[in-house]
Amino acid sequence: MGNYEVLANARKNGHAIAAMNAVNLETAQAIVWAAEAEDSAVILQISENAAKYGGLFELFAIATVLKQEAIVPIIVHFDHAESLESATEAVALGFDSVMLESSNLEPEAYLEQLQELVRFAEPYNCLIEAEFEVTQKGERDAKRLHPKNIAEMTAKSGCHLVAIDIGSKHKMTSKEAKLDLTHLKHIAEYVKKPLVLHGASGVKPAELRTAVALGISKVNVATELMLSFTNGVLEVLSDKKQYDARKYLAGGRVSMQETASEIIRLLS
Repeated sequence: MGNYEVLANARKNGHAIAAMNAVNLETAQAIVWAAEAEDSAVILQISENAAKYGGLFELFAIATVLKQEAIVPIIVHFDHAESLESATEAVALGFDSVMLESSNLEPEAYLEQLQELVRFAEPYNCLIEAEFEVTQKGERDAKRLHPKNIAEMTAKSGCHLVAIDIGSKHKMTSKEAKLDLTHLKHIAEYVKKPLVLHGASGVKPAELRTAVALGISKVNVATELMLSFTNGVLEVLSDKKQYDARKYLAGGRVSMQETASEIIRLLS
């Protein structure tokens, strides 16, 4: 089954694929090992911010090795590309899918960049995720559109996945987001391609399940996993005599894998 079919089937059958962010070897292993334990496909995400930290090529190499060795489908995704240049670099490197931020571009300028990226990505069999609506992230304010406009731009761009804003926020450390499920229902009526929810760490499990049933097919999770990893590290380091990085990184990996498994089961 191809990568697009994995996501399209998720929407058709009322479940979603967990899209989880990795920043190093241990976080990537936690994601893939959780997917294997749950016998589920997963999207292993490398963000542009993570690439700035660990190197795009280096993190892609880690993801690729884990994907090749995995016993379940792994989609390697470049998340939040901040420019057309970084997006095309990721496509050429071999990422399975790439998300291009709309940044501060006007809609027409963003649409033109998406069209160029889709054309560039086609020979690479790379899926493109569009962001016509913006989920609040740092200084980037949330932005919503009429569902008809989203559908029109989806068709014009040729993109494969559509990120939407239904009330979640990036980097939430508690589950206090309130989803606008009515807006989601209206979008789902007009846009039949897989829909993407960013900032899922702040969404209550029951509400997340409802959103998935209504058409969300890719669920992005980062902060919740990083918190879990950090708590695992701190637990090992509570032993003041502990200094071996392998010990405390392994503690983080175990904790994050458990959280990743819970998320995968929730979305199944």
